Amino acid sequence: MYKLTPIVFLTLLACFTISCNKESLIEGIKTAPDQSNSGTGNNSISKVPTLITSSPTEVAITFATISANVTNVAGSAIIEKGIVWSTTPKPTIDLNSRTNENSTSNNFTSSIKDLKSNTKYYVRSYAKNNAGIGYGNEITFTTGIGPTLYIVGTGGTIMYENGFKRKFGIRGSGKSVAASGSDIYVIEDGNDAKLYKNDMIYPLAIGSMKSSPSSIFLSGTSIYAVGASVNSNNDVSATLWINGERNLLLNTTWSYFSSIFIDETTNLGVIVGNTKGSIPDNTVPIFHVLGSNSILGTKTLEVENYYYKYSANAGFVLKNDIYIAGSQTDRSKTANYKPIFWKNGVRQPLLNEGKDIGSASSVFVLGTDVYVAGTVTKGLKSVACLWKNGIPQYLSDGAYFGMAYAITGYGTDIYVVGTDGLNAVIWKNGVKEILWEGGSAKAVFKRNN
Repeated sequence: MYKLTPIVFLTLLACFTISCNKESLIEGIKTAPDQSNSGTGNNSISKVPTLITSSPTEVAITFATISANVTNVAGSAIIEKGIVWSTTPKPTIDLNSRTNENSTSNNFTSSIKDLKSNTKYYVRSYAKNNAGIGYGNEITFTTGIGPTLYIVGTGGTIMYENGFKRKFGIRGSGKSVAASGSDIYVIEDGNDAKLYKNDMIYPLAIGSMKSSPSSIFLSGTSIYAVGASVNSNNDVSATLWINGERNLLLNTTWSYFSSIFIDETTNLGVIVGNTKGSIPDNTVPIFHVLGSNSILGTKTLEVENYYYKYSANAGFVLKNDIYIAGSQTDRSKTANYKPIFWKNGVRQPLLNEGKDIGSASSVFVLGTDVYVAGTVTKGLKSVACLWKNGIPQYLSDGAYFGMAYAITGYGTDIYVVGTDGLNAVIWKNGVKEILWEGGSAKAVFKRNN
């Protein structure tokens, strides 16, 4: 029988210990989390970056802003980093919904867009090096409810959502705006105005004439633009373009279209403008009715006379009713003009219109309430004004030149854009917020989300 000596025993014990440690090491390698997929685990093994995803600094309705920090590059240069998001947990870069930030800093901020309203999103930061992909911690947020407002004017073009603002496009100024899907159309402000689609010129057929668009409206798959065409004799003719092709041209020495609006539930639309009258230094307000993509007729709002001249500035259609905002000037007096609006060609009262000098620049109907935006001069003070069913609400304090240019509504909220005399502003239910410093906000387009 073999006798187990102390030396043999110690030798066998050492071999057993080494064997156990080897098996433990192998098992440890097998079970270590794959950081290229999860962003967690032992960096000394995986050598992928580690990150921290911060809570969002802003959450609007269709966009949000997220920051992150690469806390450890794991010894290999970062070749890609950003934010990835989804409506399901643990999003990865296999998704198209991700950003790629080019900054060299370990701290970075991403703006994510094209989100859905009232939706919960899962977000992670990521960074990629030669060893793989590391993910940061996951955060969640829920987008808001409401409209997206596209606002343009002198000195600015922004998206506005529940108080959050974001610049869009490269145009510095605009006087009309519309959006559909990811496409944004802007008519730039200035004497040599052009229509842009996503910052590229959208051509308008003009032949030998020069185009000068002033307002745009999208209905279905059609793009409507109105304004004027100018020939070599400098005759100005009111013009309508549909999908870039000239559809209507008033052959006059001076006329223009200033606004277009279409009620998409009835396909009834109105084009508003002015033309030169037969009386010297007189203008006649005109409107064209659109229906089923055909011109139904041209009408004047007022009979030309020697006592007053009129201007039509903007229109609105709800079902079969046509509303037009403008002004009336007393030709026998200096600086005596007042805001007015018409419903189906009949003038409607605006309180104090006989006392206040001013003009109506926009009209909007929400439910059974008719809103008119414009300006009035009270004494020596010019103030932005909003009329609700003919009763005025003064939006600015009159310390500087105030003007309300455009109006829209959503739910029970009314939005008016303009200037308080110093800055471009928006009034939501009468409460002012600065959009950008200096300049004026001149047009607003509402997109429901």
